Parts: sequence; C-alpha cells; structure tokens
Amino acid sequence: MNNIEDLKQPTPQTTIPTPLRHAARAGIFLGLFFTIVYSCFIYSFEYPVLIYLFILGALYIPFLVYRTTKGYRDVFFKEQPFPFRVAWVHGTWLYLFSSIVVLPAVYIFYTRILPEALPMIQQAFEQAYEQYPNLKGQFAETFGAEPIKVISDYTSSEYLFGNLMSFLNQNFIIGALLSLITGMLLRRN
Repeated sequence: MNNIEDLKQPTPQTTIPTPLRHAARAGIFLGLFFTIVYSCFIYSFEYPVLIYLFILGALYIPFLVYRTTKGYRDVFFKEQPFPFRVAWVHGTWLYLFSSIVVLPAVYIFYTRILPEALPMIQQAFEQAYEQYPNLKGQFAETFGAEPIKVISDYTSSEYLFGNLMSFLNQNFIIGALLSLITGMLLRRN
C-alpha cells in the first residue's frame, strides 16, 4: 500500500462488466418495456386496438436488444475486438432476464385475466358457430374437445407452472435465435 491512489485504480475486471452482469441490469429495463407490451396483449380482450400496439412492441423488442448490445460494445469494447460469442451471449441473456421480469404479468394473465375473459370468448365461439356450422365439428376433431373447455383446462392451476416455464423457455429460445443475428451484425475482429 504505497498510495491511496493505487487503491482507486480500476482493475481490468471492474472496467468491463461481463455480458451476464450488463445484461442482467439492462434486462430489467427491457423487461419493464416487455411487461408494458404484454399488458397490451392482456387488455386486448377488452380493447381490441391494443393488439396492434402489442404487435408493434413485440416487433420492436429485437431492435432494443440490438441497440443495448451495441451500446455494450461501444462503451466497453471501444476499439477492441468484439467477438460474435460475446454479442450472442449478451443478447441471449437480455432476453432471459427480460422474460423473468415479465413473468408476474404472465402469471396475472393466466390466473386473473384469461379466466374472466372465458365468457366473452365462449360468446365469440357461439357467434362463429352460427355463421359457420361446420366449425364446431372441425374444432372437436382438432382439439379433441370444445375449444373453450381446452382453454379453461389450460388456465387451471395444474398447468400454471408449466405455462410460466413454457413462456420463459419460448422467449429464451427465440431470443437465442434472434441474438445470432445480433451477434453477426455487431461482431468486430
């Protein structure tokens, strides 16, 4: 300990956060945006125009991941090589952490919103059956039961954990695939 200034010098480990650490922080904010987008889907049963906001927001998420990964590269890897692997891992982690943040909204959807919307969905099916009489038989063949029964079974508590894990897995896999594109675009040798 020659000098107090020596202790204040950053070490290489503290100057460049790992993709995991940076993605965890940024994933919180991306997850909040994702929660707002998912809320548009949730409330599209009551306000159908919100489905358009959901679609636009869902299409915008990969661009946010790209911008966040590019920001990570530009700030912490200024003139250094930025391998494909680091960009891909960063983007994949972003999708994972943002999906974890949105899980409470998904839980609310499956436990509160969808069960309350079942009568409205049933009414829509009945109107469709009146217009297209063959539709009921086609649904019975496809699903093995009345679609509303399948939906209500799907929202039961025994499927809740599976639904949440399915949401998380789907977002992680789609995020990993989309991050391949991000990694290819942002790599720098």
